[in-house]
Amino acid sequence: MFGRAVSRNQGPLAAAGRAYSRSRSQMLPSTQLSEYAQRQLGPDVIDFAAGQPGLPLLPLHLIAAGATDRFTGPKADPFILQYGPEQGYTSFRQCLADFLTHSTQHPVDPEELIITAGVSYGLDMACRHLARPGDVVLVEAPTYFLAGSILRQAGLKLVSSASRD
Repeated sequence: MFGRAVSRNQGPLAAAGRAYSRSRSQMLPSTQLSEYAQRQLGPDVIDFAAGQPGLPLLPLHLIAAGATDRFTGPKADPFILQYGPEQGYTSFRQCLADFLTHSTQHPVDPEELIITAGVSYGLDMACRHLARPGDVVLVEAPTYFLAGSILRQAGLKLVSSASRD
């Protein structure tokens, strides 16, 4: 019902999968180490279990430059690694709102954005604030591998819907 891997040759992810995974050696190894899982993960399958990006998508030089900028010199911020506002840093939410406004051509208010520490926390928060136990949730399959358990723990009823191209 809630799959972890899909064939790279099918669906809307096919072109994206081929674009960034030019060779299997550039990708991070699968976190699925059992013999069974390894037999299922051939070269035509993208493993979605851990959410690992392809190595070419990680701009390490830009991350290093950003870290250097924030940790040294006149812009050094001793509070950067402390807990921030619950809703997320105001400056980041403003940048995200500007980006979304520009890319969607619809105004996005940064006060209506919440930045989470990950999809699991975001799903849990959405369940607690937007749904009630017993509500029905339509879930695309395949989906995030922890989505089903997070939604069920919130007392929600899941209805699976196959992805379409």
